[in-house]
This record gives sequence, structure tokens and C-alpha cells, in this order.
Amino acid sequence: MFLRTVTPLLETDSIHQTIEFYTSVLDFNLMDSVGGEGQLRWCALQKNNTWLMFTARNAGKQSPVMTGDLYFHVTGIDEAWEQLKDKAAVVQPLMDMPYNAREFAISDNNGYTLKFGMGLKAASDFDKWFPQNLSLESDRVQLRILQQEDIEHLKPLTPSDTTWKYFVKSLDDEQSFYAWMNEALNDYGSEKRVPFVIIDKQRNAYAGSTSFGNVH
Repeated sequence: MFLRTVTPLLETDSIHQTIEFYTSVLDFNLMDSVGGEGQLRWCALQKNNTWLMFTARNAGKQSPVMTGDLYFHVTGIDEAWEQLKDKAAVVQPLMDMPYNAREFAISDNNGYTLKFGMGLKAASDFDKWFPQNLSLESDRVQLRILQQEDIEHLKPLTPSDTTWKYFVKSLDDEQSFYAWMNEALNDYGSEKRVPFVIIDKQRNAYAGSTSFGNVH
């Protein structure tokens, strides 16, 4: 038996509130949901390579509950802390741990503890050579690792009659653009390729994106 991945299935008193928390606070996407008798009973949420499922708790049903934490391995732990610290109840502030990790924890709408961590030492050759803060630059141009917040700044560059003529996809429509950008972020998290955003330093403006692909 080969285990490909694991997706926690957690109980909640409100599917609606859980969807709202994970989509608005943590930028998850609602991938599927099932309803019954006018109420949502189940949902699946996804962000990058992480999936979570929630099922509505049956009233009066005695069942086991999760007593541990959900641990999210992330890149850019300091940026994640700045993004989330004011959006949810903080269980543990950002700190360096004695086991060479930097972590913080928040609580979701159900009371589950969500812990976010990043190793203080490079876990692989990929982390060593392509860290989140990698920046390549000259007097004219800067290439730095693509971040989630860069995507909206790149979108105005996509409308064009000629840019995508010889490209593998046409990114001038919104759905294709966001799918391509999310794939780039997922590939970086999976250590498959290194997506960069290109900055024109003379104009202090976004100029585009490129990738170092098929990393071995």
C-alpha cells in the first residue's frame, strides 16, 4: 500500500461559517459541497497542495473529536504571520522553537488549532538554492520568487493581441490567468519549478513573470 496524501475530515456546527473562515481568512477555495434538507452537510476546501473536508455535526451524536492540532508547513512564515495575526484568534505568537522551526498558531471558527511552521534550516537542496527570499537583480531588473500578493499586480499585463500567440496557453482571460498563477505557486511548493516575478527597477513597476522549470 502506498499512501499518496491524507485529507482530514473534521466536524463542525456550521458548514457556512467554516467556509467563510477558510475562504476569507486563509484564502482556501471551496471545491465542493453537499446539502440536504435545505442545509449544507459537507464541504471540501483546497489551497495549493492542502485539502480539508468538514462535515456537519449531528445534534446529540456522541462521537470522537480531534484533540490535536492541524499543522501547516508553509514558506514565508513571517509574511504568513503578518497576514493572519489580526484575522483570527492567536493561540501562539510567532516564535522560534527549540527543534529548529519557526511557528505560530491561530484558532478557526470551530475552535480547532491551526499551527503554521517553517524549518529554520533548509530541509532540502531545493530550499537551500531557491529560498522564499531569493532575489536576482541588476541595475535595471529584479527577479524574485513569485508570491500570492503579486498575482493581482500581474493581471493588468495580460490583455494583449500578440503576447500569447506563441505561448502554450492564452492568459488574457481571467480563469486561465488565475489557474496558471496558482499552478506556478503549487509547483514551487512541490519543488517542481521556481516561478519569478519580474520588476522593472527603473520604473518601479511589474514587468512580467518567468520560471526556472523542471527542477531536478
